[in-house]
Amino acid sequence: MKNIDIREEFGRRLKFLRKCRKMCQEELSRLSGIDRGYISEVENGRSAATIDLINRLAKALDFSPAEFLAFGKEAPKYSYESHPISYILTENFKKKR
Repeated sequence: MKNIDIREEFGRRLKFLRKCRKMCQEELSRLSGIDRGYISEVENGRSAATIDLINRLAKALDFSPAEFLAFGKEAPKYSYESHPISYILTENFKKKR
């Protein structure tokens, strides 16, 4: 896979994960401390993400950093703390009751 191809694939995955959390770029920027314009560049494959950037995005979105490299998979499976997403949803539901 060429560098540009992996950047584009990563950007599509980032955008997908962000939308899974129903988050706009501005909110992700605020939570991660990463400039909104840079998030846009990464999502569009024009900039490459470092491992530190991936970690900050993962924390802000509460997904495992590995989820960002799970190209071809649809729904994310793990939170940042490696809990299955279904566990997180169940625990959040219990807390609201």
